[in-house]
Amino acid sequence: MQKRTSAPPTVEQVLFVLLNDQITPLAELDKHDLSYSRNLIFARYGYRFKTDSVRAYFANASWYEPRYDNVDDQLSASDKKIIKLLAAEEARRK
Repeated sequence: MQKRTSAPPTVEQVLFVLLNDQITPLAELDKHDLSYSRNLIFARYGYRFKTDSVRAYFANASWYEPRYDNVDDQLSASDKKIIKLLAAEEARRK
């Protein structure tokens, strides 16, 4: 996983991080990277995570400001597609 930056990443950067600077098939990513990538999208919008481990992880990011209990209405169509793709892959692996 890449080092955190001071600004929230864009959706395009989420995909780049997800690929770890290489063209990596989704199937080759581990569960942690899938979960991190999916939650990163929510974090960009200031979602207040309910899971302690996720909340603690993003608390270390200087750009993360937890403000909302629900950000669904703020997500772009691209965000929703990526979240759906990542969640489906996570579910497939359980």
